[in-house]
Amino acid sequence: MKAFLEELKTHFKGEIYTDFKRRHAYSHDASIYELTPDVALAPIDSDDIKHLIHLVTASKHLNPGLSITARGAGTNMSGGAISSSIVIDMAKHFTDIRGVQANVLHAQPGANITDSIGTIGGMVANNSAGKQSLHYSNTDAAVRELSVILADGNEYVVKPIGRRELDIKMKQKNFEGAVYRRVYELIESNYDLVKNARPRSTKNSMGYNLWSVWDRDTGIFDLTQLFTGSQGTLGVITDVKIQTTPQPAHSGSMRVYLAYASWLGSVIPLVMRHNPASFKGLGSTGRLGKHLPGLVLTIGFDSDTDQQVGSMLANLKSDLHNHNKRIKIEIKGNESESAVFWTIHRANINLLQEKSENSHPAYFIDDMAIPTHFASQFYRELNQIVKKNKLSVVISGHFGDGSFHITPLIDASDIKRQLKLEPVMRELIPYVIKYRGTLAGENNDGMIRGPWLPAIFGHDMYELFKTTKEIFDPLYIFNPHKKTDADWEYSMNHIRSKL
Repeated sequence: MKAFLEELKTHFKGEIYTDFKRRHAYSHDASIYELTPDVALAPIDSDDIKHLIHLVTASKHLNPGLSITARGAGTNMSGGAISSSIVIDMAKHFTDIRGVQANVLHAQPGANITDSIGTIGGMVANNSAGKQSLHYSNTDAAVRELSVILADGNEYVVKPIGRRELDIKMKQKNFEGAVYRRVYELIESNYDLVKNARPRSTKNSMGYNLWSVWDRDTGIFDLTQLFTGSQGTLGVITDVKIQTTPQPAHSGSMRVYLAYASWLGSVIPLVMRHNPASFKGLGSTGRLGKHLPGLVLTIGFDSDTDQQVGSMLANLKSDLHNHNKRIKIEIKGNESESAVFWTIHRANINLLQEKSENSHPAYFIDDMAIPTHFASQFYRELNQIVKKNKLSVVISGHFGDGSFHITPLIDASDIKRQLKLEPVMRELIPYVIKYRGTLAGENNDGMIRGPWLPAIFGHDMYELFKTTKEIFDPLYIFNPHKKTDADWEYSMNHIRSKL
């Protein structure tokens, strides 16, 4: 590594951190894992990254462990932003917001646009979704154009193109041409398998979005869909253009208290008939159940006027009371009051996590998503499994789009409790498969769910994912141990001793 760093310094203009304190600061993200990098870098521009990729490629035969992991704000919950080799901090210099034109935001990947908890590059890399995903879906629906540096060390622009431009790309006698040609052939020759592999849930950030790249009917070929959700395993994103949506002028929310979780089954479809902008829930099991019996739902509406929002809230309240008079409802009728509910929602999650002595949140089986009409049934099955395994669990989710965040609270030093996590995951996977859902609705595969790709998508589709990785990254220099080369034993051997 010493010789590698000396060579790197000859052209790299950004910061190079080799001291343990700095390297340790990059050793964890919001996941339960920890990896201390050999070196952390803060590239200033694309030329820095190109130089780094060329050098890593040239040095890979001497040091097979060399790799590059791009990192944004470090808030990823699946271990996607950590590495034992080289971490590049994109949030230090790649922060320009270059403007908005025709509602398309142009920004560098390190720019922060989400209340100081994430970067735009992280959102794209993870195919993230927020509390209003009912209306706006995952990030892949909004990405319009990306600049990416690939394994050959060159920077390319990817965007949706038609068949004529695709044919031109595929005839190129360079690395870019080979990428377009091989990705097209991979999808076209396995077209039905690829299209049918897409999870039926409204949200997904698992695997590679091959099903969204090539469409025979429209003739559109869109590589942005492959990089969105790729978690930095195919190349380094250096520039982003993403569609924005004007925020509605007014909003309001209600809290709905269900004394029994069994009521959820009939409440979900009733709420969804009112077309809410957001629909989240919070519950708990195990020792935490006494602190939050039943379920608390937070439901939001957006519109152009206060009167319309008020009418939406009143109509839902009336329907809920007619359905079950024991349901308790509290309404905050404008945006400033509504914000209180979301603050309380987050505070309740934190409070529940603090109620379990010596235990900490393990973001492990926390991101499942299934088709909405199966949400209540899945919730009951989920409760049965975690109770059988005697886990204390905080359960939150975007119930309107079938998304469940299941957060066990464990003592990270207790190996027996750690070993409980895998059996729970194994018991839940058949239900996810049964309902054609996904293990990752918005937090991606990383070190947690990468090993389960074959179980969710089947062997044949998993092999297509692996081929996709190798088309872009034949030497496996980008973000190892995530997605197709994730390894369960490796992941479990790097759980943090202090969460």
